[in-house]
Amino acid sequence: MAKRGPPDPVHSMNAEQLVGALRLARVGVWDLDLATGKLTLSPENASLFGMAPAELPDDLASLTALVYFADREAVSRALEEALRIDALLSVEFRIAPPLALERWVASEGTVVRDTAGRAVRVVGVHLDITERKVAERALRENERRLAGVIDSAMDAILSVDEEQRIVLFNGAAERMFRCTANEALGEPLERFLPERFRTSHFEYVRDFGRTGGTNRRMGRLGTVSGLRSDGTEFPLEASISQAEIGGEKLYTVILRDVSERKRLEEELLHSRKMDAIGRLAGGIAHDFNNFLTVILGCCELAQESVGSSGTAHAAILQARTAAERASNLTQQLLAFARKQAIEPRILDVNSSVRSVESMLRRLIGEHIQLELELGPDTGAAHFDGGQFEQVLVNLALNARDAMHGGGRLRIRTRRAEVDGERARGVLEPGSYIELEVSDTGIGMGREVQTHLFEPFFTTKERGRGTGLGLAICHGLVTQHRGAIEVESVPQAGTTLRVLLPRLGGVATAPEPARVDPVGGDETILLVEDDVHVREVALASLRSRGYDVLAASSGPDALELVRALDRPLDLLFTDVVMGRMSGTELAVEIRRVRPATKILFASGYTEVALREQALTDLGAAFLRKPYTPEALRRKVRELLDSL
Repeated sequence: MAKRGPPDPVHSMNAEQLVGALRLARVGVWDLDLATGKLTLSPENASLFGMAPAELPDDLASLTALVYFADREAVSRALEEALRIDALLSVEFRIAPPLALERWVASEGTVVRDTAGRAVRVVGVHLDITERKVAERALRENERRLAGVIDSAMDAILSVDEEQRIVLFNGAAERMFRCTANEALGEPLERFLPERFRTSHFEYVRDFGRTGGTNRRMGRLGTVSGLRSDGTEFPLEASISQAEIGGEKLYTVILRDVSERKRLEEELLHSRKMDAIGRLAGGIAHDFNNFLTVILGCCELAQESVGSSGTAHAAILQARTAAERASNLTQQLLAFARKQAIEPRILDVNSSVRSVESMLRRLIGEHIQLELELGPDTGAAHFDGGQFEQVLVNLALNARDAMHGGGRLRIRTRRAEVDGERARGVLEPGSYIELEVSDTGIGMGREVQTHLFEPFFTTKERGRGTGLGLAICHGLVTQHRGAIEVESVPQAGTTLRVLLPRLGGVATAPEPARVDPVGGDETILLVEDDVHVREVALASLRSRGYDVLAASSGPDALELVRALDRPLDLLFTDVVMGRMSGTELAVEIRRVRPATKILFASGYTEVALREQALTDLGAAFLRKPYTPEALRRKVRELLDSL
């Protein structure tokens, strides 16, 4: 036998270094003898399993007992699989308590076979992978938190790759575009863009990627258009950011649906436009009423002079008729402007509807069926009776014109409770009376509905309407603290709902007794800044024997009162004047002449005048344009009152 030489110092050094490296790396070597079942574990395994080297197990069953119970099946399955198909053994498991901290071990091994191919041993290593597992768990938690934040965001969040294919689609995006994430992932972003914007959007994102910028608002003022899965478009507020992850560039888009904001902005703009038109219409009508007061007054005074027959009388009568028609037009303008003088009273809505039923049937014609559905507990509203009828007639005529070949017009009343959502800042939440006028006519689209209550807007043929009817309805209803709702579909009819604040009682104000316009000898102070109106009123009153003092302004009127050496029975004053308003003048005169009665005149009045001045001063009101007869009747009525 040859004599074995001394150990190779290089090999000895490598073995020692290997053992040291395994110890430093906390890698434990194991060797399982399949014939005897003996398990050999290197000392480094002791620290992995939390025990002394002498306590290490020496068989597979004892080692399995150190594995956390939930992972034991995985360990056994990995060994069986390695032996069955001659594969590498690889399994991860936790160490069973009583270790204070959770510890993870990775076992990697290989099967050793004899010359006959029989498996005789399995050898491998144990590695401590606790830190890796803790890091992986923290990463998963962070990913779950991030996913939760992204999914719970109110704004839609989408990420796309360089080809603009969607790789992230959060819950808000699902709701916004009405499409699930599974349907969207992998799809091109252009699927959710209107076709006319797709090319420009692709170029925009491509150019943005070249800038190196991190984020930017998209579109003009940040607003773009989106396309839902059902094909409807809607406005979006959008921003885009870019980042490079793993050498791949990703674009993230944050989207906000601004449909409601746009609608509110349009309503505000429409409201401001209507308010401006209303102020213009009110101002024009107010000045025009002064002209008509003069025209009507001169016509009536001329009629009194020329008698009741002849060419002159006929000409005057035609002029007066034309002036009265012009007066009706100014009242329509004032109604639209919500500055019309009104005389609200407690109005039984159902009774008012019944009172105009026969007139409505004549107006709409026999080819349209009229149905009334009047609720039993509808109640009463605070509304000018004549103007309520005007609203109802205008709505009925508008419905009639939408049913050229006939149809059904239904008028329904009922009690309605308006909550905050329905009120939408237009009404005060509470109890209302709902007057519903619906037809089976041609209906209208959204574009027409947005202009429905604008003055002079009409879809009718030239000469078939002025476009003032619905504008007047809107003005009158709003003036009475109500609102009108519209519901319409093209070719499916229209429903207009008038909402009026509901009162508890039901009553009607008695009609004032008519007084013959006889004259008298009382002293009247006439204050009017329009010289022509003042002259007509002066002639109308003096012709009936009244002692009339005239002034063109409030300060001039006060000078006359201070010099007056006899009682002042009546102050007849315009409301809107320069230097001093009629209301201010009345207050000053009542201070020095408390017994003086007050009569205001105006083309329109504000709420403060109706509710404060008329009540506090016990004043009466005469609406312009007025005739000499109407003026004389009102003056006599007021002077004779207690």
